[in-house]
Amino acid sequence: MDKNLYFSHEGLYLEQVGVEKSDLVQEIYFNSPTYFRRVDGTEPLEGMALKDIQDVPAKRGDHYTKIAALIYDGSKAIGYADLHVNHRSKGMAYLGLLILREDVQGKGLGRSSYNLVERFLSDCLDIEKIYLGVSNHNQVQEYWEKMGFTPNGDTYVWKGEKIESLVTEMEKKLIQPVLRLERNPENKLNFQIRGAEPFEAKYLSDLSARSKAYWPYDKEYLKQTAQVTHVTENDILSWHFRVAVYDGIILGFSGMAPVKNEYMLDHLWIEPDYIGKEIGHVLFEDAVLNAKKMGWTRFTIAADPYAERFYLKQGAKRIGERESKIKPGFFLPLLEVNVGLTLIGDKKVKDIPVQDCGEPIVDLSKSFPQLHFDWDRLYVQKNSSSISLGETRLEKSLFRPRIFYLKVIDF
Repeated sequence: MDKNLYFSHEGLYLEQVGVEKSDLVQEIYFNSPTYFRRVDGTEPLEGMALKDIQDVPAKRGDHYTKIAALIYDGSKAIGYADLHVNHRSKGMAYLGLLILREDVQGKGLGRSSYNLVERFLSDCLDIEKIYLGVSNHNQVQEYWEKMGFTPNGDTYVWKGEKIESLVTEMEKKLIQPVLRLERNPENKLNFQIRGAEPFEAKYLSDLSARSKAYWPYDKEYLKQTAQVTHVTENDILSWHFRVAVYDGIILGFSGMAPVKNEYMLDHLWIEPDYIGKEIGHVLFEDAVLNAKKMGWTRFTIAADPYAERFYLKQGAKRIGERESKIKPGFFLPLLEVNVGLTLIGDKKVKDIPVQDCGEPIVDLSKSFPQLHFDWDRLYVQKNSSSISLGETRLEKSLFRPRIFYLKVIDF
């Protein structure tokens, strides 16, 4: 394939890799010696991973694709899968190898890793049947039977480094999923927006790099931008990250946070194949909604010049320029989004009766006649003496009202 594939499921994620990551695969091999002793009669040897990544069958059809994939738990590579897609015929895949480091075995990650691979093959590549081989020296046939595989009657001899194995072939027919990226009756794409998980940090970093490379920048500049577009686990824990997901595949994400006393939409990245297909628009609308919930009145965007038109269409206004952190003399459009959340009172006002706040959009006066504000810094707008009324302060008593902000008071 001409570019990497990524897929997440059950807290793990899969990344298609090439020879450039053979060292990570080799490390997994070195940490899984029992398997190689059983099927090869030797310890894992240097260079095995590189050979496996490059290995393809001598006989293969027109639709055949080899996928070498690392499996991650968070930022740690814990396993490797060797996949031969459309091997014997279209819609069939051969699982040449699924191996996990021995220090993570016995924790349910083997089952989750296989489920990840199966879901990936089924949802992304339209595979209808998976087959694999079990060596008589590696007694795991019972495990694969529990995963839904049955022997198909075929056997063959496989020659390892020092021993030969009699291999029993097993197969499993998959239930076909619905088509990806289908549209609902309103002609909108069906996908979910949810909060990002810390273990997805590396995945999001790679996605942002691919999204940035969609624009015609030179390789050196893209390499430099990776320093400022990458996402860490701590970022996800500290900031407000949201991802757009369809059937386990992350198609885009946003990230919002106070940055140097300024509220910013610091990340909004879409998988290149899905740019222009409404995902950015939905993520932007979600960002505005969450800005309101966090009590922000506005936020800024240091936009990529190629993306400025998109943000202007979403309602952002250009307020100036900001010099690039990595390329002196290169200026980015500085945009501002007014989210329209009304400010109430000032720091001198501790209690504000609802009936004194003008016309409430939601009648809070009946069940909550007086709003008591928390003066925590989280709810104080930078460079402002006013306080925003955010959802967090009200949801405990008001069961998450859909709209609750009020008109401004003149003092």
